[in-house]
Amino acid sequence: MKKENNYISTEMNHKKLIVGVVIIHVCFMLIGASGIISTLKEKNIFYGLLINMIYQLTLIIMIGVAMKQYLITSFKKFKADRISVNIKRVLAGVGIAFLLSCIAGIIEMTVCSNTSVSANQSNVSGYFVDYPILAVIMSVIMGPFTEEIIYRGILFRFFSKYGELCAVLVTGFLFGTMHMLSSFGNTNILLFLCQWLDYFLSGILLGFIYKKLQKYLDKYFNTRHLESDWCCNDINKNNVSKII
Repeated sequence: MKKENNYISTEMNHKKLIVGVVIIHVCFMLIGASGIISTLKEKNIFYGLLINMIYQLTLIIMIGVAMKQYLITSFKKFKADRISVNIKRVLAGVGIAFLLSCIAGIIEMTVCSNTSVSANQSNVSGYFVDYPILAVIMSVIMGPFTEEIIYRGILFRFFSKYGELCAVLVTGFLFGTMHMLSSFGNTNILLFLCQWLDYFLSGILLGFIYKKLQKYLDKYFNTRHLESDWCCNDINKNNVSKII
């Protein structure tokens, strides 16, 4: 199987799936901003939750088919690291994200004299009241997985050809903008910008974290790929160990 841009398949069918993932994501966010899902939630909140979960599940299946090798390699790298290292990474990420959110909140308080959650965050929070378990699966597991694959796994790679800093800034901008679509036109401009800044800073942070971890992942993948090639050519283990 041909691979490019760090083991994302370049087969035409898989390329179409990857493009389809991004298009479906954009369309769903636009539908959410239109108020259609909110209308369904008013009739029965389960309808809104069901639509969200079907959307997330569709993306996960498409991503699994198109980016199978990438996901397998990422998981192997995760397993190869010590549990303590992964825990530290998670805690560090959560801590920095919380700090950035506090900074955005302070700016919002200073500029707008009050703080409030975005329409997107409000919509998600509503599901936790009636369906907490499904809401956790959707917003804590499925949502972050699909969003990180889209923004850091697909779009980041696309914009990386213009420079890694460009990829970080553009994906951060898109991450913030897409999450604020539901609030567009429904709040004053200063409040909108402050809430957008929160998402934008989070996107920037995630971009830099991905950029750093990607180097380790690439090194891991290239080492394993080299080892596999030598083994297939009946090179003895001593030679393999020297190369690694």
